[in-house]
Amino acid sequence: MKDSIIRTAGLRPGNRSPLGATLKPDGVNFSLFSRHADKVFLRLYANPEDSQPREIMLNRSAVGYWHVFVEKAGPGQLYAFRIEGAYKPDHGLRYNRHMLLLDPYARALSGPCENRDGSLFDYEPSSGEWLSPGRVDSSASMPRCVVVDDGFDWQQVPRPLVLPEETVIYEVHVRGFTQNAAVEHPGTYLGLIEKIPYLKRLGVNTVELLPVHDFHVRKALLDQGLTEYWGYNSVAFFAPAWKYGTRCRPGCQVEEFKIMVRELHRAGIQVILDVVYNHTGEGDYLGPTVCFRGIDNPGYYVLPRERSKKFYENNTGCGNDFNCQNPIAGSLIIDSLYYWNEQMGVDGFRFDLAPVLFRGPEGFSPDVAFSRRLSRKKFKSNIRFIAEPWDVRTYELGNFPSEWWEWNDRYRDTVRRFLKGDPGLAAEFASRVTGSADLFQGQGRTPACSVNFVTCHDGFTLNDLFSYNSKHNESNGEGNRDGSDRNFSWNCGAEGPVDDLRINSLRLRLIRNSILCLVLSLGTPMILGGDELRRTQQGNNNAYCQDNELSWFDWNRLDRHGDVFDFFRQALEFRRYYGFWKVTDYASLKIEWLGPNREKPEWDDSELRTLGVVWHHSGKDPQARRCLVIFNADPREKTFLLPRLKAGRAWFRAADTSLKSPRDFSSPGREKPVARDYYIVKGRSSVVFVEKEGKDEK
Repeated sequence: MKDSIIRTAGLRPGNRSPLGATLKPDGVNFSLFSRHADKVFLRLYANPEDSQPREIMLNRSAVGYWHVFVEKAGPGQLYAFRIEGAYKPDHGLRYNRHMLLLDPYARALSGPCENRDGSLFDYEPSSGEWLSPGRVDSSASMPRCVVVDDGFDWQQVPRPLVLPEETVIYEVHVRGFTQNAAVEHPGTYLGLIEKIPYLKRLGVNTVELLPVHDFHVRKALLDQGLTEYWGYNSVAFFAPAWKYGTRCRPGCQVEEFKIMVRELHRAGIQVILDVVYNHTGEGDYLGPTVCFRGIDNPGYYVLPRERSKKFYENNTGCGNDFNCQNPIAGSLIIDSLYYWNEQMGVDGFRFDLAPVLFRGPEGFSPDVAFSRRLSRKKFKSNIRFIAEPWDVRTYELGNFPSEWWEWNDRYRDTVRRFLKGDPGLAAEFASRVTGSADLFQGQGRTPACSVNFVTCHDGFTLNDLFSYNSKHNESNGEGNRDGSDRNFSWNCGAEGPVDDLRINSLRLRLIRNSILCLVLSLGTPMILGGDELRRTQQGNNNAYCQDNELSWFDWNRLDRHGDVFDFFRQALEFRRYYGFWKVTDYASLKIEWLGPNREKPEWDDSELRTLGVVWHHSGKDPQARRCLVIFNADPREKTFLLPRLKAGRAWFRAADTSLKSPRDFSSPGREKPVARDYYIVKGRSSVVFVEKEGKDEK
């Protein structure tokens, strides 16, 4: 029936706006922008295997706009585009009528976008000649776009209202989270739903999902038996990744993504997407042509101003820079953000290599055209924009617009180095733990703008941070040349897993120190998913291509390392319960730094490795007026004099990372009063106290 409909359906000129495939009661309006094309054709497919699609020439109404209305077409309709025009790489034009092209506004794809046979190149790669167009038809290797009905029953589930100062982020990969889990649909959006009770038990209120925009997989990876696991190779900014759906029907991944978001919201958990708008999966001038390059190459990509237009600017290190300041390309990004926020229920976005979006002709500026247009767009309330504040050539930590949050890698590096005992870091460590005011205090920004992390997807896991001195990326097929060499890691005496009790005890203590520091720092803590069960990548610090056991959660580790999970859970509970870190502005922050003898620290002392910070409660007459956190990065134990108290008050120990579980952390309200006015802090350990009403044990 559908086959006969698409082959006989009536046609109308259609409208230029909105771009993409827009479902109407009597059919679908298709619109595409391609400024320099000579002809644009729409192909309609009866099913994914249809080798004889109906081809329709689109109408051109204004410069660059092509459109047609297809009567009786409906949800699930498969389509793609073919374009005829000039192939002149020296002038930036890469039209090739043999290439099947995705709609930049496609809401879903029918399958993976993989260049397995090399047919997705718009030139003939075997000849080494790319200045002339190839003649291989790519349609057999390309997925189709899917017309999607935006209707969905949200069951009146409200979006969670998570205050900025209460946000705790859990960074996780949709597939890796449940691929090895005992769930009905492993590795999918629906599979993640079954792990929501786990997230609630841990105590996080925001998940940050690694890229879910559908992406391209490079032939070079496929030839090695690898894949684009992380997904930082986007080619469809509106389409949830086909791979994470159940694939029960074309486009089902859209509904399943919404179900996942709805159920996370029902549990009070926000959803943030890691989005990649700085470049696309089409790569450099020798990359595949699946969408933007074949539609409007000079519009969607930044081409050199002083060199041949056949090449690309590459501030991303990924082959191309997306042309964010171009009106059409910039609108595509903003429309995509609005769609995910409005229609898909997403609460925020973390922007990969964000400086590219703010780069104009004169370089980085928070006031470029894209930024101004984005600020005018009316999103749902409480939307979060988070910047990864660097790219290959630019480092802009602290320089983004005032409403933006930023990944604070200076926090990461400083905490790693201080906790493993590097000298000369006490002053900067103190600044990072108390909100990095030197970076974020201006322009009305709040401490929440500093997204603090010790580990993230890009680098060592927390377990590996204290198990390896060097990266071990041999399985990536790049001769161990990929991945960062600046890890600030420490294997504690031996590389990799060992049976040595002393080394294993030290590693566990350093892991706990890192957890305690992260959770009890001012700012927004971000946890790398799996650190709470000591997930390992066997020393691989760049597992972007490892869709296998190396990257997936091993849920058996929860049984073996439940003490680490409990420590994480209790630290987060402590943060919520006492609220010393619910600071909404830097002016209200009340802290004191102390040395072991209650003295003010000598910040210029390069050997200073033992510090105490006293947090004063900002609320009215709380039971717990102060919290003392002691960090001892010295291998030697230290006698630390506790701050003096008024009569009727006592210091209660909440945590000590040198103690064995379950004594390492006490539940709020069950802390034990300290018997003396000093405390012996073991080497390379951290201790937490709260001041409350009560008597000591003397």
